[in-house]
Order: sequence, then C-alpha cells, then structure tokens
Amino acid sequence: MMPFWLTKKRWKLMRFMAVGAISPAKSYMIACPACAANILFMDFFFQFFCITLLGMALGSFATVLVHRIPRAESWALGRAGEAARFTRSQCPDCHTQLGIQDLIPVFSFLFLKGKCRHCSATIPRQYLWVELTTILLCWGFLFSTATWPWLLFLCLLTPFLTALFYIDLKHYILPDILVIILAGLFFLQASVLTVFAAVNGFLNLQYLANLWGMPLLSAICYGGFSWLLRFGFGTIMNKEVMGLGDVKFFAMAGLWLGVAQMPFFLFIAGAVGTIMGLVYKYLFKEGIFPFGPALIAAFYINLLLYFP
Repeated sequence: MMPFWLTKKRWKLMRFMAVGAISPAKSYMIACPACAANILFMDFFFQFFCITLLGMALGSFATVLVHRIPRAESWALGRAGEAARFTRSQCPDCHTQLGIQDLIPVFSFLFLKGKCRHCSATIPRQYLWVELTTILLCWGFLFSTATWPWLLFLCLLTPFLTALFYIDLKHYILPDILVIILAGLFFLQASVLTVFAAVNGFLNLQYLANLWGMPLLSAICYGGFSWLLRFGFGTIMNKEVMGLGDVKFFAMAGLWLGVAQMPFFLFIAGAVGTIMGLVYKYLFKEGIFPFGPALIAAFYINLLLYFP
C-alpha cells in the first residue's frame, strides 16, 4: 500500500525520471516501489520543509498587506496612485521598530505569547491567523502540483489571496491593487510560456489562442455574468447584493480557471456564500456579509483541482 503522499502524478513522474536517468543504479526504482517510496519520502520531506519556509515568508508579507492596505499606508508598491517610502514594521502601540527576533513568522508570536517585546501590548491574533493561512495554502499547492516551477509560481498567489480574504472579512472591500496583481501574475506566466514556446519552436496561432485568447474570453464571461447578477438582483431586491470588487475578482478568476470551470466555481462560491450568510444572520445578527471570502475559497479550490 502506497503512502498518502505518493500520488499518481508523483509516481508517474518518478518512473519517468528513473527511466531517463543516466545512472543504472536508479533503475531499480521502477521494479521496487517500496524502495522508491523511501527515496521519494526523503525528497517530499525536503520539499515540505522548503515550502513551509516559503509559506512563512509569504505569510509575513501577507500580514503587511492586511494591516497597511486598508489604512492606505505604504507597502512594497507604495500607496495607491502615488509613490511612497516603505517603512519598517513597528508596534502599533509603542511604535517601536521591530527587529528580526520580532518578525519570525508564527514563532515570534508564540515565543512572545502574543505580546510586544518592548511595551507588552497585546498583538492581534489576526497576524498569526494570516501567517498560518498562507502556509496552509502553500501546503495545498504542494500536495496538488507535481512540478516545482508551477508549485513555486502558484505559491506566489497565496499572500494576495490571504490578504484579500482577511481584508474583505474585516473591511468588506476587495482592494483593486491586489486583484490587479493576481491578474498580472497570470499574464506573467502566460508571457513566460509564450517565450518558452517560441524558443522551442512550437509557437503558433492555435497555441497563442489557447494561451491568451481563451483566458481573455473567459474573463469576459465571468465578469459579465457577475455584473448581470449584481444588476439583476440589485434591481429586484432594491439594494446592492454584490460589490464591484466582487465583479472584478470574478473577471480575474476567469483568466486563471477558464470557461469549463465556471459552473464548479459558481457552485463552490454559492455554497460557501450561503453558509457564511446563515452564520452572519443567525450568529452575528447581521443582515449583510462579505462575499469575497466565498469567491476566494472557490478560486483556490479550483486551482487545486484543475491547475497542472
């Protein structure tokens, strides 16, 4: 019986690598799955360790986004629409600049027991949850993606998805800059694939249509459908049921997922949104709730299941 982490993708990839290996000593991996499993376990453990470190670093960056963007404070790209000098992280109470020992993701919060090392003020648990969420998202991609280049690229999405999730949960907004960055990452990977195809001699009109044309058409479908929902339900119910930020996120999701995944995306978003609506209505006694987290959950689940 194979371990849970030895997926079909990894087993096929391992066999392929073994067949193409120059060293005859590695060919026994094909005939001995148990030996191969032991080797692959060590490889997977190393990958897990590296992705965890990457997730911690990205999670720390996500906390910066969650804290600063709603306050229009400077971050890596500056303020919206203007250049701004990036300032180091500091305690929100005593405003003391934080050192390296204060900024180690997850561990600093645990070792300091959720308090500032300088003034003993309580550190919001939001920072810990943001970092843990980002790490979990990276782990999800590790278990679902067989190739390292795509794994690392997908992990780049996690701080922005996490930031969107928590910002919308607290402030009921999906900042345009974060949605634009996610769309920009799609165009970046499409550009890399275009250059790769050109260098290797298989670039043609059909390839370009599939790589660029179909995602753009999909973005129009997703965005158009969400705008119709917003307009239709808003007219019938005489109130805003979906923000423009949600419509923009729909369009961005269309770039990544494609038209074929649209029904499943809508199903997951609707299911999660319904659950959130019930929780907000009966538990928090609120008539409105943020729909962004449901869209983000649907987008992430689709990436796990359908992205190579």
